[in-house]
Amino acid sequence: MIKVDIASGESTMNHLAREKPVAGATCGLWGCGFLEIGRLVGDKVLGWVEPLLPPTPPGETAAARAPSDDFGLTLAEFDLTTGEATATRPFALHYGDAHSPQMTVGTAAFSGDKIYFACNPDQSNDAVEGVCSAPTAPSKDPAEVGAIPFEDQSYTITSVEYSEALEAPVVLAQKIPNENMTATKVYAATSPTFGVEALVDLGEALGSLHQTTMSADGRYLMVLATSPSTEPQYPKQQLVTVDLVAKKVIKTIDVKDTGAFGIATLAAVAC
Repeated sequence: MIKVDIASGESTMNHLAREKPVAGATCGLWGCGFLEIGRLVGDKVLGWVEPLLPPTPPGETAAARAPSDDFGLTLAEFDLTTGEATATRPFALHYGDAHSPQMTVGTAAFSGDKIYFACNPDQSNDAVEGVCSAPTAPSKDPAEVGAIPFEDQSYTITSVEYSEALEAPVVLAQKIPNENMTATKVYAATSPTFGVEALVDLGEALGSLHQTTMSADGRYLMVLATSPSTEPQYPKQQLVTVDLVAKKVIKTIDVKDTGAFGIATLAAVAC
């Protein structure tokens, strides 16, 4: 993990070796890896780790080496100065249970006391999406998952952030099907209007995943919106800054010469 001082550009790096144990967790012979990293307090990052699997032996399939139906293992603190990791609370999604929550877009956000992620609250019904959450407070008890259902089943959640300003998760959602230009909206994940009343309607953009970044104060959401171009590998890009408190777009930047130097914007930060 690399920690960067934005003002000076100076960075420090430390790593968790595969074979290095996560104190308080049973990672197995091949160690643990991070599924997600999030909240930074001082020099410690809160993350979600899972056991790593060995390489597939010749002649065997990946399914033959799967240790369990669990996704994830525990929440853990990673010390950026020492490289040590310590389990803080057991946390796994039990995919072997037909009615347990299932993570969907593969990205999580952290508040001061919870982890949030897009999910199917009941994996037996993949038509219903929502934002799931679990407490991150240190505990020996497994973190229980709660969910806020997304009411409009014609949309799918593509990004999840947490807004300190709204004290709520915020999602970007796009209308299904989303392979081409499609309706794109920002919602606050609060009951009972989640998926009913949008904070901001962003018009249409190409369907994609992980297009958002939240500002440090939780007020501004930066959206990387794309549209078709004559170079399919480099779609046209717009950087859209949304003021979540005022519920409006306050700035749109058209990225010039997209792909001219073989470079595309992957993420942007509102500042």
